[in-house]
Parts: sequence; C-alpha cells; structure tokens
Amino acid sequence: MRASLKSSAVGIVLSLAGLFLPAEKNPVPPGREIPGGTLLRDVTICRAGGLGIEEVMTADGARIRFKPRLPLFSCLLDQKPSSSLEAGVSAGSRSTFAGGPAVFVAPEEGFSPGVKLRVVFENLSPAKIRLENVVPLGEGPDRAYITAEGPLDGPNYLSRSFLYRPGRMPVGVVLPDNAWHLGFCDLETGTEDIFLTALARRGKADRAEVRRWFTDLEPGGSVEYAVHIDAHRGGGWHKGLEMMFRERFLHDLDRFDVSLFSRPDLQWIRRAYIMFLRFAWDHAYYDASDGGYAFDRSLFAHDGLLGGIDIFTLWPTWPRLGLDERNQWDMYRDLPGGLTELRRQVDLAHRGSRKYFIAYNPWDESTRREDHLAGMETMLRALDADGIVLDTRGESSREFQETADRVRPGIIMYSEGMAVPKDMPGILAGRVHDALFMPPPLNLNKFIKPDFAIFRVIQLAEGHFHREAAVAFFNGYGVEINTMRPGRPDWIEEEFRYLGRTTKILRENCSAFCAPDWTPLVPAAEDGIWVNRWPAPIMEDSPPASRQTAGALLPRSRRPAGIPTPSSGTRRKIIYTIFSLKPDGCGGPIIEAVPEAGFHWVSLWNHEELSLEERGGKTYVPADVEGFSRSWLGTRREGNVDCLARLPVLLEVELDRDRLTVGLDPAAATRPGMRPTARILVTAGDPFYGAKSVEFDAEKRDLSLYETFGRRGNKFVTQLFSGTELLDERIVRVRPGLPRRMPGTEKSLSAKVPPPGMVEIPRGVFEYSTAGNPDDANPVIPYPDAEKKRVLRMARYFMDKYPVTNEQFKEFLEAARYVPEDGTNFLKHWENGRPPAGLEKHPVVYVGLEDARAYARWAGKRLPAEVEWQFAAQGSDGRKYPWGDDFNAVRANVRLNHTTAVDAFPAGASPFGVMDMVGNVWQLMDDVYDNGAYYFAIIRGGSFYAPETSVWYVKSGPLAVDRVQILPLLAPGIDRCSTVGFRCVKDAD
Repeated sequence: MRASLKSSAVGIVLSLAGLFLPAEKNPVPPGREIPGGTLLRDVTICRAGGLGIEEVMTADGARIRFKPRLPLFSCLLDQKPSSSLEAGVSAGSRSTFAGGPAVFVAPEEGFSPGVKLRVVFENLSPAKIRLENVVPLGEGPDRAYITAEGPLDGPNYLSRSFLYRPGRMPVGVVLPDNAWHLGFCDLETGTEDIFLTALARRGKADRAEVRRWFTDLEPGGSVEYAVHIDAHRGGGWHKGLEMMFRERFLHDLDRFDVSLFSRPDLQWIRRAYIMFLRFAWDHAYYDASDGGYAFDRSLFAHDGLLGGIDIFTLWPTWPRLGLDERNQWDMYRDLPGGLTELRRQVDLAHRGSRKYFIAYNPWDESTRREDHLAGMETMLRALDADGIVLDTRGESSREFQETADRVRPGIIMYSEGMAVPKDMPGILAGRVHDALFMPPPLNLNKFIKPDFAIFRVIQLAEGHFHREAAVAFFNGYGVEINTMRPGRPDWIEEEFRYLGRTTKILRENCSAFCAPDWTPLVPAAEDGIWVNRWPAPIMEDSPPASRQTAGALLPRSRRPAGIPTPSSGTRRKIIYTIFSLKPDGCGGPIIEAVPEAGFHWVSLWNHEELSLEERGGKTYVPADVEGFSRSWLGTRREGNVDCLARLPVLLEVELDRDRLTVGLDPAAATRPGMRPTARILVTAGDPFYGAKSVEFDAEKRDLSLYETFGRRGNKFVTQLFSGTELLDERIVRVRPGLPRRMPGTEKSLSAKVPPPGMVEIPRGVFEYSTAGNPDDANPVIPYPDAEKKRVLRMARYFMDKYPVTNEQFKEFLEAARYVPEDGTNFLKHWENGRPPAGLEKHPVVYVGLEDARAYARWAGKRLPAEVEWQFAAQGSDGRKYPWGDDFNAVRANVRLNHTTAVDAFPAGASPFGVMDMVGNVWQLMDDVYDNGAYYFAIIRGGSFYAPETSVWYVKSGPLAVDRVQILPLLAPGIDRCSTVGFRCVKDAD
C-alpha cells in the first residue's frame, strides 16, 4: 500500500514515491478486496495547517477527500486534549506542537495489508512531557474509538480502557496485557458505505518512562507508535473492530498458526467452565485435625448448585516452597500418601467426569536440582493429570506442550495471565487475573480468539462475586474459583446458585459461545444495556454421555473429544447475552428482530417464551433484567443479566389441564442435525441444577404432571437436547389452583366378554367436554378445566349396568372381611351389619372413596374415569341426558328425598343400556384432584336430595351428564354420606 506526505508550507509537494509500493498494474474491479484483505490503496497525509489526512484512495481507484481534513491522531499532552492538526510544520520532516513534542511520520515500505505508519514523538523541550491516549484518526462523537479515562490510581486503575460509540455511552473493555495503551478508531467516510479504520500501538522508547497508560518523555526522549490504517465496506464499527482485532490480531502476528486449536484431543477445554484451585493445606482438601483427606467430599460438595466443577487444581508449593531444599515436585511427593494417593484422587475425578490439574513454578531454580521438563513429565505420568497451571507465565512453549504430549494426548497448558495475541497460537487457555479487581463489561480478548478458553479468577475471600459471574457469562466464558486466600463467607451458597444458572446456559449452548463469528455490543433499544450476539448452527450429536434422571444433576456429558461441527443445511440458533449495570433493571423491547417462520424467542435466563413487540414501526424482542440495590453500585454485587435465544421450532408441546403432551414437531425429525439420540427433558419450574426433571427419548409422550411432579411448580419447561447442546425450549404454565389429577386405580384385569351384571361399552369416537358447575354461586375452588372440546378415541370397556347395591356390598364385606381403618359413619344406615329390609336393591351409600376402591379391587374392577362415565352415559351424539336431550321426570328419581331401587327406571337407560346414571345417588369417579391446597373427588349424576331454600346449597336432582360436582376430601367420617354411591368398570381385551 502507499502513503503520500505533502507540505505546501514551502510551496512544494514532498515526493516520497520511492518509499511506497507502485500502483497496481491490474486494477482490482470495483467492490473487490485487493490481496491482503484491504480496500485501501493510498493515504495522503498533509503537514500544512497541521498534520492530517487529506485523501485516501480505494482499491478500485476511487478517491475520498476529507474536508475538513482528518487528524492523523489525537492524544493527551500533559493531560491536555490535543490533535495532530495542531502540530505545525517545522524544519525537515517533523511537525511540532507548540511547547510540546515534535512528531515524525514515515510509512513502512512494502507493508500489507493496509498502510503502516511509523509515528515518532520526540521531546524537544527542556521539561518532561507526558504522552497518553494516542487515538488514530482522532476522537469524535461521529466515530467509534478506544482510549483510556478515569483516575490513574485506586481499585479501578486497571479498568481504564473504554470503547466509545456514536450516540452511546462508553463501555469498559478488557484489552490484551500488551495493549493497555492501544488506540483504535473506525469512522464512516460518507462515500459508498466505506469506513476508515485505524490502530495505534506503542513501540520502542528512548529516555522515557513507559507505563501501562502513558509515557513520560524526558528532554530529548522519544517514543514510537505504529499506526495501521485500512478501510472496509459496510458493517459499521463492528467490521473495523473485527478487522483489527480478529483478522489482524492487533498486528502482533502476520499469521495465526491454528494447529494447536485444531487438535481434537485438546478441545475439551472449550467446554470447561468452572475450575477450583486449592492449596494442599486447605481444610477442604486435607483436614490436619482429622488427619485425613477431605478431597473426596469437597470434590462433589457443590454439585447441586454448580452442576459439578470441571477442573480441580492442586497447589502444594508456593508459599512453602524454599523453606527447605525440597523442590516443587518434591512437595507433591511428600503429601500424605504420596503419589499413590494423588493418583487415586485423579482417578476419582475422572470417574466423576472431572479433570485434575497440577501447578508448575518456573521460578523454582534454587531448591533441589531437578530438570523442570523432566520433573513435569514424571509428575504427569505418575498422576495421569489433565493440565498444568503455568504460574507467573502468560504463555506456554513448544517444549512444555511436547513434554505433555509425550505423556498422553489431551493435556492442557493453562497460563496464569491472559495470553497476548502473539502467544495465543501456543496455548489454549488462560485467566482474567483478579488483579483486574472489577473487570469491565466487555472482554475483547474473547473477541480476538473466540475459541480460546478463558476463566475469570474469583477470589472468595474478596467478597461477593456476583458481578464477576455476570460479566464472565456476558462474555461467554467460565470462572476459576481461587480459594488460596482464607475466608469462606456465609453467602457462598447464594453466589454459587447464581453462578450455577449462568454456567448451565454456557454449557448447554457451548457451540454458540465458541463460535468464530460472535458480535459484541449489538444495537440495543436502551442505552447502558449491553448485548452480545452469539450465532451458532444446530450441531451434530455430541459423543455418548450420561444422562440426568429425575432429581439428579443435569448431564455431565460436556467433555467430548471435540466441539461438534455444524451440519450442512442446519437452521441456526442465536444466543444474546445481556448485561446491565442499571439499578432499576430493564424491562421491555431491547433488540430489533424480524419475525421468521419456524423460529421463536425464549429467555433462557427467565425461562419464558417471548412475544415480539412493535415500537416506532420496528419489531423488537423484549428483555427482563432484574434490578438491584443502588447501594451495590461500584461493588462486586452490582449488575444482572438476561439471555435471549432465537430457536428453531423443533418441539411440539401441548398442555390440556394436567396432561402435558410433548414430542418433536412433525417437520423436526427430518431436519438435518436431528439424530435418534436427541432427548427431551421436562422440568417443574426453572431447570436449575438439582431441579426435579424427567428425561426421555425424543418421541411423543403424554405426561400427567401430578403423577410426575406432584404439587411442584406452576411452570413447566420442556427442552430438546442433542448431546449436551440445547436445540429448543418451550414453556407452559398451569394457572394457580388448577386441579391436578392424582394417580388413579391401575387398570383392572381385562375380560373378553362382559362379566355378569356389566354391559359392553364399544370403542368409539367421543367429543368430550364438561360444563363444570354453572350453578355454583361462589366458585371458590376451580373445577377441572374441560370446557374445551376434545375428540377422544375411546377403547372398548365394560361398565356395571347398575350402581353397586347394598346386597352386593354385603357380599363383599363377608368375602373380603373388609374393615376400614376409620369406621366413622361407615354404612351408617345399616342395622346390625345388614342393609335395612327392602333396601337390598338400593345403591349402597355411606361409603367413602377408599371403601369403593376396595370393593372394586375385590371384584376385579375399578372405578370409572370421568370420560368413561360420560361416554357410557352420553354415547357419541352429545346428548344431554342418558335418554336424550329433553328432561323427562319418569325416567329417573326426581328429588324423591330417598333412594330407589337401581332398576326402578328402565326407561332411563343410556345408549349402551347402562341404568340409573342420574338422579338416584351421586356416583364416585376414580378422578381425584389436588389443587395445591385441597384434595377433592369428582361425583357425577346428581341425587335424590336437592334442597333449594338457599343458592349456597349444592344443586342436585337428575343432572345433565356433562355436569360435574366436586367432593372435598377430608376424612372418612365427613366424606361418607347418604347421597353418594358408586359403580365400577372393567377393562376389555
């Protein structure tokens, strides 16, 4: 690329053509990037009237002129904002600030891609000059740029880097450890959607004090900056950031060797999100007072909150190392039980699907001499450990990795500090050091290399780490829980529970958080609410893994040999992590979206399905970020998150009263990426670690929520997984107080033909609905909701032709020797253990639900379900009464104030010949419900007793067959009454 320098102050143009590459012999067609991935061919810098950019030339020869000229840079000189446009022409090739440094600019010959300028600041004054915040192209409200702000002391000293965006409040960013001083800028040229982007990096200095944020130039001192300028078409400042950080690696590297990142045996580290680092003398590892290891307990101690740790790291060396001549490897050997015990611990960790790291102290040079690499190899072989923490090092080495590889595949090198771009090709994992006491919201190290495994160090002894967990989640990486400092506060459980929520989402969407094309800080409808976008394909299945059972931990199968690869033609899910430092939180539209057929939106944090909202002619997805106490601002307790997901519709979920039907959407099974190993998980309430869940293969299932979960939860979350990857999530709610059907009687022994006294109810199609109790004057207790018509296909069964009579019940008592535990009011109307004379054929009453079920079991039958009773009474034509739609007083016991013989009204038969279904006595169903506060049974048909002097009485008499009455259950003495009897059914072959 070329650069031209002009100076009209002496009436000439300085010709520096010999320093630049010649123009392209074969011009690149318009809109095409020239080799090297740049749109920029030439930059013209003018020194007259200040040092500024006058013109750039694109790859296709188009010239873009800047009026007014762009500054080459802005900076702070002795804390005063200054611009290169303020530097006047001086002798030779220098430009000089009034009373400040001189600036020399020269291009680097043959550099590609883009233009590279060597910018040298030289102090020509007799006093010390402080130079800081060099921003190429200059700061301005119309551009995005990175620079530092805030005090140079205090706990936030390391958190001074900020990204400024047009029209938005600045956001703090974490930069690589060798780029604290970094300046970045991206601005729109106003021509053909072309943006100019630039990067400034500090280089060598002479007679100067170089600090993280500034350079103090002594008189005659100098410091050099490399300024890289390039262009891109479209994409806004995100594209410029991507060009300089992700494609050019801040110009630390000419190329990135991905061979280490491509090794399948090492990719497991990308799926690890929680590491524990412990001293060997920690009570949680070895309790000296008990004289024994606590490791076996502590390794699994937090599984219920965190879903298990991924990596345990043992540290038995510093600060004891050097007390005597023993070296770092001797400290491992001399632990109780020696290396045999440590190998046992490693094996235990591996059986629990966890990894075990040891530490390496490269500074251990004065103790007993033992070759470092040989000692490392010996220890790795003896223990079968999975990784090495490289104390004090931000990088690994070829020798370290080769040493590990000689032991076995899959051993990770983990740096104490974050590897800078030039070192990233040689190491896969590192930490955000806790020296960065309160990390800024956005970590651009993750943006540079998304599949580099980052862990934020959390010191339990430093106080709450809520903010750290939230920021790590926002940036898509894990945490290292460092327990070296003493102090185990009583809020650990609270913070671990929060960390468990963030970690669970990370684990279940790992393919997104390791994806190469995530976008930081997508536009949000509310300023100060930050949103990162993580697109990922639906992946192929992960390798086989253990699965969760009800009440157990969620799947531990998150350590496969490698990250799944995208399936061809798969439909992408997109994850959005949201972070807020607003005490009032955020509720409402947050990111713009386009409605798409086949997709839906879910909050994975709140586990709610979301509806798109219209605002100002645009469509948005809402977020709900919880607020926090204002007193927490500036502490590690501040901040909260949400997580939105655009998911393809793969699950089909339907809730009908207490029954949940779940399965794959009919079109889902044929979509690429779906495998027979896909599984469905249903959880009562939010699916946190330890929540009660059931899991089954991805086939259509019908669940009774009560039978599965009991009274637990009004919200039920259904999730579809392939391996460990979340594919879809659906949420349904049951209204508070919904009656949930309790487990009923199991099926009876079946028969081929109707047993004596029973009639056949043939299979048929039945439109089922109930009217509830429309006469209830004050419906305090909700009825089972069955008003919505359902078409049911009824299997063949048999039903008692008549209700069970007194004489039939007496036969049962004598044969079965049945005696209820609580006999209060049992058969209260009988005399001396016998039914009253003349009532032998009347329906038995003063029996409770358990009495009726006991009779049915003895008879080889069961009580009818509501739908069976109603079908037998109504048939398929939906009639109102067993005999038809019109009420007829001669077809039933119509409020006679006493029971009648069960065969007294033959004209009242149902379509199938079932008798005495309404008017004589209420008939008990097998359906029993729990609404969270009360149990109640269902009775049908009405009875002879129908008081009418108050609206508060239970309405009775012969009732329509779709009428329902609840019978609150308390105890036998009150449940047994003179108006309730029963009949039975039997299953057919």
